[in-house]
Amino acid sequence: MDYSLKMKKFIVGVLAVLMLVSYMPVLTFAEPAGTGKEVAESDWNFDKATGKLKGFKGGKNYDNPTDLVIPETIDGVEVKSLGNKAFLWGTYSQNIKNPLKSVKLPSTLENTGTWAFQGNDLKEVAIPKSVKTLGERTFFGNQKLENVTFEEGIQLDEIGTDAFYQCVKLSKITLPDSIKKIGDSAFKNTSIKKIDLPQNLTHIADQAFALSAVSEITLPSTIESLGKPNKGNTTGIFFRNFENPTHNSYGTPSGQLIFTRVFDTSGKATAENTRGVVNPQPVTIKCQTESGEELKKAETYTGAEYNTITKKGYQWALAAGDGHYYTDYKNNYDTADLYKFADKMIGENYFSEGKEYTLKAPNIPGYAAVNGEIKKTVTKDDHEVTFTYKEKPKVKLTTEGEGLTVEPNEKEIPEGSEITATIHEPSHKKIKKVTLNDEDITKKFHFDGVDHTYKFNIEKDTVIKVSYKQATNDVELELDKEEITLGDKVKSDVFYRGEKLTNTENTVDYTFENGVKADVDHLRGTVKPLEAGKIKVTVSLKKHPEIKAKKVIKVAPVNVTLRLEDVDRTVLTKTPVSVDKLYLEKDKTYYKDITVEKPAPFIALEKALRKSLKVNTAKKDEFDCSDNGNWMKVLGKDMWKHINSNGSHMYYINNKMANLGVGEQPLNDGDEICIFYEKNWMEPSYLGEFSKENYEIMEGETISLKVLGRKYDMGAGGIITRDPVPIKDAALMINNDPASVTDILSGDDGVINQKFDKPGTYFVSAVGTGDIKITRPYAKVVVKPLQVPPSAPKLIKTVGKYRSKALEVHYKKIESAEKYDIAYKEAKSKTWKHKYTTSNSKYTIKGLKEGRLYDVKVAAMSTVYGKLTAGKYSGTAHRHFVLVKTPVYTAKKSAIGVSVKKLKGVSGYEVLLSKDKNLKNREIIELKSASKTKITIKKLKKNTFYFLAVRSYKTYRGNKYTGIRTGIKKVKTK
Repeated sequence: MDYSLKMKKFIVGVLAVLMLVSYMPVLTFAEPAGTGKEVAESDWNFDKATGKLKGFKGGKNYDNPTDLVIPETIDGVEVKSLGNKAFLWGTYSQNIKNPLKSVKLPSTLENTGTWAFQGNDLKEVAIPKSVKTLGERTFFGNQKLENVTFEEGIQLDEIGTDAFYQCVKLSKITLPDSIKKIGDSAFKNTSIKKIDLPQNLTHIADQAFALSAVSEITLPSTIESLGKPNKGNTTGIFFRNFENPTHNSYGTPSGQLIFTRVFDTSGKATAENTRGVVNPQPVTIKCQTESGEELKKAETYTGAEYNTITKKGYQWALAAGDGHYYTDYKNNYDTADLYKFADKMIGENYFSEGKEYTLKAPNIPGYAAVNGEIKKTVTKDDHEVTFTYKEKPKVKLTTEGEGLTVEPNEKEIPEGSEITATIHEPSHKKIKKVTLNDEDITKKFHFDGVDHTYKFNIEKDTVIKVSYKQATNDVELELDKEEITLGDKVKSDVFYRGEKLTNTENTVDYTFENGVKADVDHLRGTVKPLEAGKIKVTVSLKKHPEIKAKKVIKVAPVNVTLRLEDVDRTVLTKTPVSVDKLYLEKDKTYYKDITVEKPAPFIALEKALRKSLKVNTAKKDEFDCSDNGNWMKVLGKDMWKHINSNGSHMYYINNKMANLGVGEQPLNDGDEICIFYEKNWMEPSYLGEFSKENYEIMEGETISLKVLGRKYDMGAGGIITRDPVPIKDAALMINNDPASVTDILSGDDGVINQKFDKPGTYFVSAVGTGDIKITRPYAKVVVKPLQVPPSAPKLIKTVGKYRSKALEVHYKKIESAEKYDIAYKEAKSKTWKHKYTTSNSKYTIKGLKEGRLYDVKVAAMSTVYGKLTAGKYSGTAHRHFVLVKTPVYTAKKSAIGVSVKKLKGVSGYEVLLSKDKNLKNREIIELKSASKTKITIKKLKKNTFYFLAVRSYKTYRGNKYTGIRTGIKKVKTK
């Protein structure tokens, strides 16, 4: 067989066998709302032309009775057969409203049809003798069914495929002699322990009694074929049977696995097509002395381990066994891969009628077997073997020297016994010489780096001596790397007294601080921490623990994201998960202790369920990925709404289906895991995705989301995920709300336009409404609120600073302002200059030029979309900036003379006059010409103090703008 064909069969086997055969999840049942009512003839869905009863006209909407009586005639026509799924009930698919508790079949019924009573609560069923065909899945999933009887005289020819599959309480059944064929999985996952097969039976199909409790069975001589399935490879009639199975709420069995004892009179049975021990014949072994005295009680053995299986990487391989005897028919291998080697592991390891075996004498201390091996053909009448032993003479063994031990550690030992001498050099000592009866045997010892060992057979009184010389002894630990990622191994070399130790299992102890778990391979010299963090490792000599060395290994976790998608809802949105361990612990994080090879989805899944969804992952009914962590059976109690017999939890990574189980698939940093529920794995969905996953927009904006799907199927190298294609007729779902499903569907290009009016974070998925089913894709849309700059501040006033040639600008505070933009320019210029300040009330513009007219305005500033932005400006203030030289004031009688130095660029001057020192209630006397620089202010009061100041003004576009006044001068009239 070429590699591609082997691989394809392997992949098909994994999906078909592990999903459907090995602990498949099943229908979830619920109590009915009511028992319904009597059925009127008009309520039956009956085909009078064929006599076929198809159920109720109202289907699942009809309030049917739970105790159903099917009449012999309807409208005068005999009921001959039942239609497909006539009375099927289940959470995923149902044709009746209330599950049936009992049913009475009419004496006219000839054919039960297919799936007729699947998923009901029937406790007992009587099959009338009129029935000739018991169809496929007739009573599938009736988990309360305990008793099935067949009316005497029935001529039933065949038990159909899956007929009693998952009737977990069915522990016994008597089949009529008329039956010639038992179909695929007919009694799979029942509790049947023993069954008498009809003497006319000719065919038993594959897995007919799989996942059941059949301990032994006799096949009649009429059998013509065994284990021939409808499709795929033979997996065996008694595949994975249990000693005393228990079943969880899904009907999944668990318990001690056994091999069924198959007594075959047809010559057709093999270990491969039955997965049982064919014609078992235990062997009794007796041990006696040459005089016939019994040395030990006779023991009966069911087989011997001539073959075994070992795991190499991710694969199981056949290997030679150690030959120890079996005492029962228990299957202690926790892997279905055992059955790939059924002919060796079952067919050769267990004793069978008529086969020859080489039997070895059991070891009895102090005695030697005269006949160490016996070849014997085992039969029912001849299955006993007797081994004869003689006592060995005893000799003395004496040891001298520190650190020298022998095994066995007795002074008198039977002659010919094998002696193991071990020398562990004491601290600061090294072997000088070892003698055996004065013979120097120093060089015959094997040194493993710590201990020296030598084996020999003792034939006479013997003395072993050891002497030492002084030496130093230190331990060193060398690691090839001290920073790794979780799941990686570190090469660890231990040196003692400068010599590298090999295979340190018996010489060196590895300990890890704070109880950190790690795998140590002494043979290969590697250490694999099972946790992330700073791992402190210590190596010490077993017999000298004070001699030790320490190192630190930095182990980085693997960071991934995980999301859980049901058929029509998100169970867990995309969540970051740090995989920082390679194990789960019994009663803490799982129902048993379990360790994986590499960071795997199984570990990430457990952590997400426990941390994010508050699942008690230590309880099997809340979290169950099977004993090896590879098959997802229960992921949170009641969190998945579409569990059914055809469905399965599946997963993909980075938009590609994985080829390995969730406990074996290695993860890399940044991987994106999606676990989804496929409600019918025989009709796989497309893997849904959006062309872009993360969006950041402003409120009120519309984005185009493109829905894509990837088909996956089998290829030579495993599961192949195809390139994505646009998905037509998909609708969006926002934030996992079914009410949010959009009316707008994607077109041929897979695009849906969606507007987001409010700020927030939105998790977007999609559902397929057309011909193509898709798993739920994921996108995250962050909608930011619109940001606007602050409003314009009110410009209160501008104040000229006479001496500093500056202009002080006063404005009203804006609460949202981070800064203020003070804009100014000369009136005739088009270019504004800007000054920025954090002051909330005023700012001084410096360095102004005399005789110029300035425009001033103010805007508040704040951060808008990451950039400091100015809002609208205030109204513009115009200020004529002129510094008038100090005038000359002359006091006169009832008058004051004012003389101003002429300035350029001004239109005139104003004299400010007041009796108030702050120029309140002042009088303004105008000099309306720039050339007029003198004026006498008359009609003032005599001997009175007046206060005066002068400022210039400028006329611009019909408006008058004053400059900066001089200082105030106090003058007294005469």
